Amino acid sequence: MATVGVVAPAAIIVILGVSYFLRHHQHPIVQSVLKGIRPVVIALIAYAGISLSGGVLTGLWPLALAIVFFIASYNFNLHPITALLSGGALGIFAYLFF
Repeated sequence: MATVGVVAPAAIIVILGVSYFLRHHQHPIVQSVLKGIRPVVIALIAYAGISLSGGVLTGLWPLALAIVFFIASYNFNLHPITALLSGGALGIFAYLFF
């Protein structure tokens, strides 16, 4: 029962927000709010990536690998799952043989 007490308020808020958005998503004010939120979301994702990278990017090889996959995902429209799997495989290869 405690799970319902924790999950239900968040689920209700999300359902109300989605129903409002679906009714008013073409309104100019809603579009302006979404354009204003976009840079904040990008900054939050970048902050999370930077704060998590401190313990992971400990040498030149992991940093080079991260830069290569970032450029590949941006320029060649590389799917994130493909980037994660191939990056993991290259990391294991580098760990075993270098």
